[in-house]
Amino acid sequence: MTSYGREGVENARFLLPTILGDVLRQWLTILLAGLIAAMSAFIWLSWSWQPEYSMTACYAIMSKATDGYVSYTTGSVSYTVATTFKYLIDSDILQAEVADAMGTDRLDGTIQTEILKDTNIMYLTVKASTPKKTYDIMSAVVENYQELVDAVLGSVTLDMLERPVIPTAPSNQPNRARTAATAGLLAMGLTAALLAFLSYSRDSVKTEEDFRIKLNLKRLATIPQERRRLSQGLDFRKQKHLLINQFPISYQFTEAVELLRTSFEYRAEKQSCKVILVTSTMPNEGKSTVSVNLALSLAKAGSRVIFIDGDLRNPTIHSMLKLDKVIRRDLGQFLQGQCGFPDVVVDYRNPEMYVLAGKASYENASELLGSRVMSLMIRELRTKADYIIIDTPPAGAMVDTEEVSHYADGAILVVRQNHAPTGAILDVVDALKQTKIQVLGCVFNNVQNWDWMSGRDYQPAAGQNEGHRR
Repeated sequence: MTSYGREGVENARFLLPTILGDVLRQWLTILLAGLIAAMSAFIWLSWSWQPEYSMTACYAIMSKATDGYVSYTTGSVSYTVATTFKYLIDSDILQAEVADAMGTDRLDGTIQTEILKDTNIMYLTVKASTPKKTYDIMSAVVENYQELVDAVLGSVTLDMLERPVIPTAPSNQPNRARTAATAGLLAMGLTAALLAFLSYSRDSVKTEEDFRIKLNLKRLATIPQERRRLSQGLDFRKQKHLLINQFPISYQFTEAVELLRTSFEYRAEKQSCKVILVTSTMPNEGKSTVSVNLALSLAKAGSRVIFIDGDLRNPTIHSMLKLDKVIRRDLGQFLQGQCGFPDVVVDYRNPEMYVLAGKASYENASELLGSRVMSLMIRELRTKADYIIIDTPPAGAMVDTEEVSHYADGAILVVRQNHAPTGAILDVVDALKQTKIQVLGCVFNNVQNWDWMSGRDYQPAAGQNEGHRR
């Protein structure tokens, strides 16, 4: 396979599931579009439908003879005469005669004829808005056609083979249910196609190749979207947070976190980084999950790790690590001088690392994170840990990250697949670089591809992660 072909296959593994995921997440929109279209079609059909009744009679076109009626026996002759007769029946002259016989200015109905090929058999069909009008038109045609035919063809008359039956129900009764269902399905299909097009055209990071083309940043790791296990049932509370030290968790997710740790250690050692902030461009990109799992993996590998929940506006780490009952005082209280440092440190022993977190929200978070107390605390912690991981608010929404960057050595940017606009990501990267902080790379998070969706193990390409070169 050519390089271009392999690249296309790799992009398809990420792009197609991403588009499909975007469409499926909008299932309610698609369903509503279908319901609205179905209801609209049903109402329009009920409002616009006009009942139509029809009567059909079968005639044989006969010639008049001195000894009675004789049919045309030659096929071509009978068909020619029958066709001529059809034109007379369908003519405006006859229809005007019928309307005049009914005492109206115009014929409130239609007259249709059909000749069986190469025969003298004709079907005469009359349609009108009521059974009575249909019967009256048919009777008027039978009463008035002979005078017109005699003037043109002479010895031709009709012999009725099948008498018409007065209709009791409309002949054009619509199938409202089928029409509504068709309209609904069509609307759902068009809506899904539109959503797929919008997903495809959205300027976001969809594939691993987008990092090279759009962002030009190191990709530390690709973390797959964790699929829900059947054993979890419908209780979403059973796995609200994804942690590598909690069950159930997939091998693919755990392996991706280990690859992230390997890549991070290589980059951090190369750039001499000890204090690392983890941020994202927008909320809900999974930065807290990534930062916590990175810290857990580092501690599991034997590193001394201190983890700090720097998102003082919306703290979540206490919930993720289930520390609600062991946290005595908030980190914010320590930064405000309301308690001592030992009161806010939690020894998390699975694996062993130290956590500084809190449960309260602080409106003056930027002021606290940029305070002298915070700076002195980080300076002291540098001597006691191999790595200090700080989970910060989204850099694209808050200025808190900028305050933390003053005493951090490096930064990791979490990029969720097909979430934040590329332009916004680049703005965050530029803002981080302006603070003179080392951007170690990005984590491609919550990624869908065909391998993970099908249950096969995902194996990164050789050299995909920087840490593999160690």
